[in-house]
Amino acid sequence: AADGSDAIFTAREIEAHVAPWPLLLARVELLELGLAGAIVNVERDESGVSNWTIEGKDPVRGAAASGVRKEPLWKSMKIGRLSLSDVVLTVRDAAADAELRLRADSIPPSAVPSPWFTRVEATGRYRKTPFKGRAMTGQVVTLRDTGIPFPFKASLEIARTAIQFEGGMADLLGDTTFDVLLKIAGPSLAELERIGSEVE
Repeated sequence: AADGSDAIFTAREIEAHVAPWPLLLARVELLELGLAGAIVNVERDESGVSNWTIEGKDPVRGAAASGVRKEPLWKSMKIGRLSLSDVVLTVRDAAADAELRLRADSIPPSAVPSPWFTRVEATGRYRKTPFKGRAMTGQVVTLRDTGIPFPFKASLEIARTAIQFEGGMADLLGDTTFDVLLKIAGPSLAELERIGSEVE
């Protein structure tokens, strides 16, 4: 980046399938986006300024105008499905006092058929509470307007509390649907209440 911070996004391979008709209306809609060997760095400082927003555009002049609301970059994009291979996501949020590092790797094919194609590992903290987790996921994340379930199973450790969940979800950035079996184990209800109060 120009200010000396890490670039928000780099990738070894990018594969995109673009819907043709929206291009006639000057809109870009991706039916599917595939990333391989990608590094994503997301940052927000204590004042709330982030590297994932873009300046709003004046609808008449087509240029950035003062007072126009900034929009998160992911909200200005439309992606139907997302597939990941060897992707690292780093989040540093000074405003929320939180950090996250997530890595997604493709699972080598085996002789036994399996619904799991991607392994995800995550570590981080929220304020003073550390967490770590891992997950197995299906081949493609569905983000918008597909209705196709995306299978996953995961475990998450927050301080001394362990959470396990397995199920499916569809259209993460659209009309999201979930079907999940959830198990929570911890030393006491007071521990769960403390974690919940920190998240709020």
